[in-house]
Amino acid sequence: MTNACTIPNLPGYEDVRDLIPGGSFMHCTVVWRLSLEFYHDEVKGLGRRLVLELVGDLEDFAADRVAVILEEPEQISWPDSWQILGLDFKDIRDQGWDRLRWRVYDYEMSGFAAYCSSIRLERRA
Repeated sequence: MTNACTIPNLPGYEDVRDLIPGGSFMHCTVVWRLSLEFYHDEVKGLGRRLVLELVGDLEDFAADRVAVILEEPEQISWPDSWQILGLDFKDIRDQGWDRLRWRVYDYEMSGFAAYCSSIRLERRA
């Protein structure tokens, strides 16, 4: 499971911290939207990102949501479910993989997993 410093160190944490139970990991959350976006970057050319938008309040679907934005995702695995039980972020720089820094996965084993170069958090209404 994520140590207490991982999520607070992600860009955008200050904007969404009140939506994250306990302030350290995402837990028991319904997926509002999952999208794979392609975009043009003036410096890098064509890029892609995976946006995982999570409902912070199961009683109020109109409430603000946390968007977990994974830049340059690889090896995406998605279960036949719209719920993530516990989302974890693991820094994998020490494994020496080219361009990949993070493993993002459901530590409760729903089957969601992806690798990416960077992560940021965003509040969505």
